[in-house]
Amino acid sequence: MKSTSGRRKTSFDLDLEKQLKDPEFAREFHAARTEIAAVDKATNAFLRALDRARIKRGLTKAELARRIGAEPAVMRRLLSAEGQNPTLTTLLKIAAALRMEMELRDAGADAYHKAG
Repeated sequence: MKSTSGRRKTSFDLDLEKQLKDPEFAREFHAARTEIAAVDKATNAFLRALDRARIKRGLTKAELARRIGAEPAVMRRLLSAEGQNPTLTTLLKIAAALRMEMELRDAGADAYHKAG
């Protein structure tokens, strides 16, 4: 059996398809997927901002990698591909190497209610 993407369905795909028929499971699954997508979007935004700062400072990805004690290939992957999932520690190390800091700001009550 093939999925809509044209690839053969795995046992995971078949099991998930069956579980998604349960309305409560489907609701929780889609809520979790939405949350993961929001985190991925924010992470990608951080990475794009850090990459713009790297370029502005005239650093190569390899130079930035060396500054944080990482392999150049790791930095290339982080700053080139979508869907990367670096730790907060890694983001902070990159920011510090670029002489930047990350800041939280109050988004107001409306943002809180949207997140909850």
